[in-house]
Amino acid sequence: MPVKLVLWDIDHTLIELHRLHYVLYSAAFTKLFGQVPNDVPDMSGRTDRESSTRLLQAHGIDATQETLTRFWVELTRQFNARHAQLPNTGHATEGAKATLNAIAQRADIYQSVLTGNLRALAEGKLTAFGLNRYLDFDIGAYGEDGTQRRELVAVARARLLAKHAVAASPTETVLIGDTPLDIKAARDSGAYAIGVATGSSSVEALTNAGADIVLPDLAQPEAVTKALVTLHSHNHHPASAAEAD
Repeated sequence: MPVKLVLWDIDHTLIELHRLHYVLYSAAFTKLFGQVPNDVPDMSGRTDRESSTRLLQAHGIDATQETLTRFWVELTRQFNARHAQLPNTGHATEGAKATLNAIAQRADIYQSVLTGNLRALAEGKLTAFGLNRYLDFDIGAYGEDGTQRRELVAVARARLLAKHAVAASPTETVLIGDTPLDIKAARDSGAYAIGVATGSSSVEALTNAGADIVLPDLAQPEAVTKALVTLHSHNHHPASAAEAD
């Protein structure tokens, strides 16, 4: 079946903000709990719900929904305080804007994000670099929506159905990201996975993780659009046979 839903990872895939997320976590924790955190866990490919839970538990704090919400409110406040400076400290990855624009021209494809970021941070990051105009944030899935990335695929598909009355099966859904955990989320949910080696993971690592197609970067928008066509042609099937409905 043709691709209907394209879901993008954000950090290191569409934009590069270096270690901003770690700075935000440390600042929010310090403000909220009055101490500098001993260590901020590795957040690559993880959701903010999982990362926040791990951070709090590592410091003996019960990660209840109330505590997590308080932390996210402060995390968002710390982000908003730095938002105006983002264009000076980071950048969109090469070809990101042109690639998003090329897909946005397709009337048969809905485009959003599947990200570990809280929605407020996801929208803020992409807006800072003018990428928000190409994405429908209402049908995305975010860091507060689940602990594991694979849980977010069904969330995005349900939001697409609710807003646009369009049903996208797992095999009509594509995740695009830069880490093996992005690829795993697709495999575990029965969706397609396109890896882009714009982060710290190599083409080889993304291939070994099971990506259906791996690109070195987004510098050639036509390569991404060609990949989307290739996925549902020539009897190509997702790397995982799982159908997680």
